[in-house]
Amino acid sequence: MTSSKVILSLLLVATMCAYASAKNAKICENTSGTLECPKKGEKIKIDSVQYGSNKNNDCGGGNTSCSGGMQDASRGVLRSIKGSCDGKNKCTLSANNSVWGSDPCPNTVKYMKVVYNCE
Repeated sequence: MTSSKVILSLLLVATMCAYASAKNAKICENTSGTLECPKKGEKIKIDSVQYGSNKNNDCGGGNTSCSGGMQDASRGVLRSIKGSCDGKNKCTLSANNSVWGSDPCPNTVKYMKVVYNCE
């Protein structure tokens, strides 16, 4: 096996391990949720944030269908959430339209999905 194939294989394994250890937090609209790293000394690193609704919505309370589905956070929203959580062992986030900046699915029960790692 050539050295470039070995390096590529190692990168693939590292990526798969990082993905497998990612944590998912689901915070229903108009509530708060806590992200936490279980080990002392570990720090949160936010990977992605989405807000909206889809077939996996179990927040209840009414209509959960949304033609827009889940929307990725804008740079500003992502920067704000990262600023609240990255580098901390624990943080609390709120999921609501004012945090997101708009209502991606009017008259629909929404939730925020946060994918993060503990490093």
